[in-house]
Parts: sequence; structure tokens; C-alpha cells
Amino acid sequence: MDLSRWWQQRRWKSLLELIDELPAASRFNEAILNDREFAKEAVARETGDRPEWAPKISEFDLHAVLLRDVIQALQGVQAAVIAAAGGKPPKIVPYPAPKTALEEVRQEALQEWADDLISRLTPHAVR
Repeated sequence: MDLSRWWQQRRWKSLLELIDELPAASRFNEAILNDREFAKEAVARETGDRPEWAPKISEFDLHAVLLRDVIQALQGVQAAVIAAAGGKPPKIVPYPAPKTALEEVRQEALQEWADDLISRLTPHAVR
């Protein structure tokens, strides 16, 4: 792959797709996030409704899964220690996992099943 040739051939879409595939911890992303002009534009475009963050599937490997498990286990230990000392333990918030279409379809199927079950158990109820 010759990037200078892509530039000369004006293959902008291919170049942008290649840039989008860079890992979050790349020098390119570091340079972009430390650019004051980009930061000003990004802040100007931000709205109050930001989607919940989830890691990319391509970056969620075995190491990320194990680290997530360690984080959640430590939160559980912390909550147990606080509860044993007589305090009120904090709510344990699960660490986010990648969001996929598979999970969305599973959630929709579960919701349809629940709605069907409720309608069968309570046929007299009006929705």
C-alpha cells in the first residue's frame, strides 16, 4: 500500500477509512486530541446528549475481558469490605462491553418474549 499514491490519486475515502481503523492509542489520535483547533470545534459541536461509551469490538480482546473481570471483582471486594464495616456499599456499575447488533437483537427478542408473556398473563390489561 503506497499512501503517497493514494494521495496523488485523490483516494480520500480510502485514506479516511484507513485513518478510522487506527487504534485509539495511536500517535495520530494523540496529535488530533492535542490540537487546540480540533478541540475548539469538537467542544462547539458537542451536545448534552452523549451516547453511552462502549469499547470497540476490534480492541476488546482477551486482555480487555480479563481486565474488566478484575475491575468488577475489585469493586465487589470493595463493596464487601464496606458492608462488613457497617457502611453502605456503593452500587456496582458493570464495566461496559462492546455493543453489537447481536446483543441488540437478543435484547429485542427478550423484550418481545416478555411483552408476549405479560399479554398472556394479563389479557384484560390495556396497553
